[in-house]
Amino acid sequence: MPLYPHGHRRAQVDLTNFFEGRVLKNLERETRIKARQKALLIAKAAGELKGDEIVILDMRKTSNITDFFVICSAPSDRRVKAIADNIQEKLAERNYRIWHREGYVQALWILLDCGDVVVHVFKKDIRDFYNLEKLWADAPMKYLDYKQ
Repeated sequence: MPLYPHGHRRAQVDLTNFFEGRVLKNLERETRIKARQKALLIAKAAGELKGDEIVILDMRKTSNITDFFVICSAPSDRRVKAIADNIQEKLAERNYRIWHREGYVQALWILLDCGDVVVHVFKKDIRDFYNLEKLWADAPMKYLDYKQ
């Protein structure tokens, strides 16, 4: 073991794990921030076309499916499609990818899978029937109102 000039032994410390851990924590924090910003962007896009009862559920401690759910509803299938289209446009402007889209043809419940954020755009009566907020009641919720 090498000695310092004054005769003390130098402890050999492997800092690789320390720095990798720090880098990973910073990446995780950055990812959480990006996911939250994406969820807020989606909620705002839904609000621009008068989406009703916009809710963001923080799923990070509840499920490993995704980081956030954004849930909103509209009274007609035409408005459900318009809200989903607006969300897709806003995400494309920021170069966010939508991995999968379900239910667009029927427009009763459109699901957009954005990876760390999953969007549910419901027709009002379908939302009341499935009641995802109650199903995931242990997830922290944030209700948003973008109506002017």
